[in-house]
Amino acid sequence: MIALLSPAKTLNEDPVFVAKTRPRFLSQANELAELLKEKDVQDLMELMHLSENLAVQNVHRYQKFQKMNTKAAGWLYRGDVYRGLAIEELSSEDLAWAMDHVRILSGLYGLLKLSDGIRPHRLEMGTRLANPKGATLYDFWGTTIAKALKKEAPDFLVNLASQEYSKVLSPKTLELPMLDVRFLDMRKGQPKIISFYAKEARGAFARWMAQHKPKTKEDLKGFDLLDYQFAEDLSDEGTFSFLR
Repeated sequence: MIALLSPAKTLNEDPVFVAKTRPRFLSQANELAELLKEKDVQDLMELMHLSENLAVQNVHRYQKFQKMNTKAAGWLYRGDVYRGLAIEELSSEDLAWAMDHVRILSGLYGLLKLSDGIRPHRLEMGTRLANPKGATLYDFWGTTIAKALKKEAPDFLVNLASQEYSKVLSPKTLELPMLDVRFLDMRKGQPKIISFYAKEARGAFARWMAQHKPKTKEDLKGFDLLDYQFAEDLSDEGTFSFLR
């Protein structure tokens, strides 16, 4: 099985001494970076819905994209999901499992291993960036990511990514079972998805997988980090729900 995560907008660019691998779709990432290199501050403010300061930062990033140092994706990305993943706390054995079984869906790089060396960037999958293949990044990536995952995951995918990112994997092109995992908190007597908590839980679920190395879908019901427990009555064959 392969677990899928979303990337993060918050980055930690401090150097880390981790062996890096080459992203599978590096040429496509460079192609998109060249398109973004042509954008000015106002363009990025409108395209990515950014403040002026963030737009300036990302214009500078794409202007010098090829000159920037790379960092392994699992250590570059920060934010709620990656706080839950806590990659620095994994044992060498657990980290090796995660390298093989965790992938990150990326607007710029398509599909990443935790060890893939990438450059600081910002490009969400839902961005309407016109490109040679269409008006959006979904057009750009087409079936490319789905086909790559089909080769890597012979049984099924565990979807811990947001809808914005998992949307790039259409059922028709994926041809592979995908289990959605959701995390709910009780509020006023009702189970609700609270974004902040759910994001951290997605990362924690990937960490739990690395620590427990599940082999079947049934094994995944054992997740119990952050006080979440499997909720049978809120789950079905295609969606596992965890409640606290």
